[in-house]
Amino acid sequence: VIPKACLMLALKRHCLRVPPIHTLRTSCWRYLSSTSSRAFDDGKAAFSSKTTPELIRASMVFSLCSMDSLVQNSGKLLETSYKVFGTRLTNFVVRHTFFAQFVGGETADEIQPTMRKLRENGVGSILDFAAEADLSSITPQFDEEIEEIECDRNVEIFLHCIDAAATSPGGFAALKVTALGRPILLERMTNIIRATRNLFKQFDRENTREITFREFSVTLEELGIDLTNPEQKKLFDRFDKKKSGTIDAYEWTEYLRIEDLQVRAFFTESHKKSQKGILPHLNEKELRMFENMIARLNKVAAYAAEKKVRLMIDAEQSYFQLAIDHTVTLLQRQFNKDFPVIFGTYQAYLKDIYKRLHADILRARKEKFHFACKLVRGAYMNSERIRSQEKSYRDPIQDGIDDTHHSYHACLELLMENIDISDIMVASHNQRSILYAIELMERHGIDKKTGGVFFGQLLGMSDNVSFPLGHQGFNVFKYVPYGPIQEVIPYLIRRAEENHSIAGILKGERFLIRNEIKRRLKLPHVKTSSGTNSST
Repeated sequence: VIPKACLMLALKRHCLRVPPIHTLRTSCWRYLSSTSSRAFDDGKAAFSSKTTPELIRASMVFSLCSMDSLVQNSGKLLETSYKVFGTRLTNFVVRHTFFAQFVGGETADEIQPTMRKLRENGVGSILDFAAEADLSSITPQFDEEIEEIECDRNVEIFLHCIDAAATSPGGFAALKVTALGRPILLERMTNIIRATRNLFKQFDRENTREITFREFSVTLEELGIDLTNPEQKKLFDRFDKKKSGTIDAYEWTEYLRIEDLQVRAFFTESHKKSQKGILPHLNEKELRMFENMIARLNKVAAYAAEKKVRLMIDAEQSYFQLAIDHTVTLLQRQFNKDFPVIFGTYQAYLKDIYKRLHADILRARKEKFHFACKLVRGAYMNSERIRSQEKSYRDPIQDGIDDTHHSYHACLELLMENIDISDIMVASHNQRSILYAIELMERHGIDKKTGGVFFGQLLGMSDNVSFPLGHQGFNVFKYVPYGPIQEVIPYLIRRAEENHSIAGILKGERFLIRNEIKRRLKLPHVKTSSGTNSST
């Protein structure tokens, strides 16, 4: 556990060293390119694989994403369109606009031409079955058996996705845990894990990040757990695996793993010696659902390891995320001993992300498995803030965009400093962050092809970044989502919201696209700055 003051100091120490964008271009571009200092601004090269109709569509879609009223009401507008114009017409319009721009196809077979075109430009693919689940779409009366059957069906979809990813060397497949486990279970798990961590703070009475036996004994008595001193000492020793005389946060969470809480006497809500009940735990029904989810994840992960495909576990809403992180750790312990099969995802827009990332790197180093992660800014800001207001808990999102930028760069530096045990996917459309990552690679002597650093952007966005990186020999990938059109609607709405939040970057890309269209049609070019150096 890292105190807030130390966390802020670390963030400032890391972030203040990020130089301005023009300095980054000068200092690191030699590593990126010996021939051009403005490769990200070369629309002709970046869009050479795009047809003119594709560029016109992209320009139109990006323009729509810049409209406040359209983006903010996109879900309601789609719902109204389905009611008024019907499914066929609405899906036709969506298919030939947003779906065509941001989604590879409806099945793993349909996306093969997209993968092939990317590969020809030095860009790999991260295959992503993009159907999404959330608590808001599930009622208490929702049939548990039907939902479990759906999760079993999704296993086969992910196995097929891995087969498709294996057709390219070094392939990636993306996975959402909510597709293999019930969202209501993941929220319950997250609440239990959070309660376990909060309980550590309660026992750590002097805020030293370690619990002494005296603190342990006093807190047990305050909580109404009636144990003799020898019984307290015996329980303390079960936590204190390294026999140091104190319990640290790692030992605490390892002893109180969510899957073991039912047999952790004195720490569950039902134990007879606890007057209040300290920790909730999964009941028999929930434990069965948890075991089913882990079995599904293990099957998919084992198949990915067999096929040498890296499996990227997507981040989701914060009220699922601690449970997702827990399952990622279980999978990394099992499958990341020799090869980094399992990648977790860390969202820089969360206030606690640096602390969590630091703790997870330390755990991987301690347990001697390969740490692998994707670093993103985050894509659920609107829904997170709405839910925090509705449920009256602290907003988990950074206070402002600059705080998110600082957090992202601090996490980047931490990861590069631990590259000896890490593989990193720098998932960003932000040119400043990409150039800073390249500068860090040069500073730490990380080879751009074999050093374990990857770059990732979404299909349909930032081609002016992805293709130059690919042409220069970096490991760069596009997220290629696929799925039935109506099942990927939540994904498309998030894309519209995310595109709206990075309007500065889109403005620059739209400028390049329009100038490339005009060049092809032999029309006069716009003579203003492209804006591709936006810091957003």
